Amino acid sequence: MKRQTLLLIAQASLSCLGILLSLTDFADSDMYTFVVPFASILLLAALVCGLAGWNAQSKWGKATSVLLVLICALALPDLLLRRLPATLADPHAGEFQRLMTAAHRADLMQKYAEAERLYRIITDKEKSAWFSVDSRNSMELPLANVLVKEGKLQEAERSYRQALRHAEFDYGSSNQELVGILEGLGSVCELEKKYKESEDAYTRALSINEKTRKTDKAASEYYDDEAKRILAGYAKLLRDTGRSQQAEVLERQAK
Repeated sequence: MKRQTLLLIAQASLSCLGILLSLTDFADSDMYTFVVPFASILLLAALVCGLAGWNAQSKWGKATSVLLVLICALALPDLLLRRLPATLADPHAGEFQRLMTAAHRADLMQKYAEAERLYRIITDKEKSAWFSVDSRNSMELPLANVLVKEGKLQEAERSYRQALRHAEFDYGSSNQELVGILEGLGSVCELEKKYKESEDAYTRALSINEKTRKTDKAASEYYDDEAKRILAGYAKLLRDTGRSQQAEVLERQAK
């Protein structure tokens, strides 16, 4: 078999295998760590084969080689500029992303038990520093939201409080990032009939939101929408505790 034919076959084989590996989603993090560099090497080797046999190729051979080079050129930037550096910096980053995506998908499909299982895997691995990611990526908040949907209120409250501790550590005690967590905590405490704790969470969320709105006037509409949602939850709490007149005042503010 002629040398140029062998080079073309090698180029095609390396290109196909490299593309296949780069598109395959591996659940095992160690396998993923190996595959990304290996796929990059295969595609680079395919480019070398194409260049090495270029002069000896027929017209059809050159056309095929150009097509393979274009395919490799499309795949390589993502591998070399994004995925390979991320893999080298954090070999478990791919696993974190896949688990998070799968958990979110299960939540959307109302498969709450599966979503809870996946979120717990992530939070357990976060606690053991398995992922080299910023603690701000903590999955305690989505886990808490799923637990509420399952009716596991005590566990949900614990997760909300854990998420709150993470946020306070990362952002401070009066940052807008705390508002959604406090709102969730207020809601679950109300369901548990912990009315004082629920009211404290709602009033703190409103206070932080109003403070941020005053300093970020360009996004005041966003903060107004946040306030309306929190006020609606707070008003419900007031009605449940026999304070209908106060609830009516908040409901008017929420409109």
